[in-house]
Amino acid sequence: MKLYFPHVPAGTRPLTPDDLQDRLQWNCRLAGHTPSPQRLLIAVSGGPDSLALLVLASRLPNLVFAVHAATVNHGLRREADMEAAHVAEVSQRLGVPHETLTWEGWDGSGNLQAAAREARYRLLAEEARRIGASAILTAHHRGDQIETVLQALERGDRENRLAGMRASRDLEPRLTLVRPFLEIPAEQLWAVLAEAGIASVDDPSNADRRFTRVRHRHAIAGMSDERIADIMDVQRRAAATRAREEIALAGTVSTMMAHGDLIFTEEGGGVAIGMDAFRVMPSVEAEDLLARVVRAAGGSTRPPERSAVARLAQKLRGRAEGCATTLGGARLLNDGNVIQIHREYGRTGLPSIAEPWRLDRLVFDGRFDIALSAVEREAARVHRAILAGYGTTGRGNAMTRTLPAIIADDGTVLAGTQDVAARESRNRATPVFASIRCRVQWRSLADLPVDRINPLGE
Repeated sequence: MKLYFPHVPAGTRPLTPDDLQDRLQWNCRLAGHTPSPQRLLIAVSGGPDSLALLVLASRLPNLVFAVHAATVNHGLRREADMEAAHVAEVSQRLGVPHETLTWEGWDGSGNLQAAAREARYRLLAEEARRIGASAILTAHHRGDQIETVLQALERGDRENRLAGMRASRDLEPRLTLVRPFLEIPAEQLWAVLAEAGIASVDDPSNADRRFTRVRHRHAIAGMSDERIADIMDVQRRAAATRAREEIALAGTVSTMMAHGDLIFTEEGGGVAIGMDAFRVMPSVEAEDLLARVVRAAGGSTRPPERSAVARLAQKLRGRAEGCATTLGGARLLNDGNVIQIHREYGRTGLPSIAEPWRLDRLVFDGRFDIALSAVEREAARVHRAILAGYGTTGRGNAMTRTLPAIIADDGTVLAGTQDVAARESRNRATPVFASIRCRVQWRSLADLPVDRINPLGE
């Protein structure tokens, strides 16, 4: 493991704890709640940016904030253990509780960077829930934002992708991801470390030009101040457009929910959209809403392609009835009056969770939060059961096949949703999950300005 101090240009002003606190308060308002995430989880890799954030957070007033830190050890490099230990040592020196979170879930298939990123945020969210934090802080800065915009420009993305990373976004129900430094140059963070005398980890992958982000980083280093200002101006204009569109969509959603034109079903994880209301929505709003509910009801981690959403919206509006299609893991049925959107079971079924008794909380298919009771956990352990879609048993209809159930080796259902339990109880008594909550509505409305959404119409 190599430690170093990044070069700080002369005259660079280091950020202060007051700078961080000001940005936290602004970010919390942006996230739709008052600035009171008393317990904060700082994501620290050991690099200079995140270590500087850790130093600043450790100096926040402890009557206002309780700061914790976590490092995700992906186990992909020999130095990973030593790097996590370095962060733990720095955290101890600063008086910040620290936890190392280990990822062992990659099977060697698929996109490694994407899998590692998804695992990182999942592990951080689990740790945040464990300690009772309502916000996770990361040290993304202006250079990271410019990289994001450059990638969007290269892909020819539509304007809202040019808006870059959000200063705050909904990561989980009641958990916000906050990026307080998106308009701050990295040098101001590095100056914090220089002042504190804390060395950071040198990650060799940051010099590997095979990675797009590294090539962009080198390009940014050679940019003039004028070019950087131009890119940030593009980002700010796009972000302003995105904000206006989301305010408008939030207002429309509020009206639709108040009039019964947008209904989320807690039991089945489905969504119903009234056709009359959908037809009169502006095209941008209709496509945005459709993309959101398809992603949420379909259990997908990413939104569907925008061009596919636009074609589907046009198809749904143009046909009075009988329109049935699939997109992004969701099944859509239009009877002329209502568009029903549910999870598609598919040819290969749904992802399952092995040994569910080992986890305090389970997220099934991105659609349901499940906390097993002691009785459910013991039954699952004894029968070596899995948490899977009910369709794993070979039973159920198009909707019930997609609902979660604890299933033993012999196909016996040990617990399930109300619909699953009712179906199984025709043959044997089957308990309903002690604690289950559908997250389709939350995922559909994530990052919209919550103060604009009033489903009661009050």
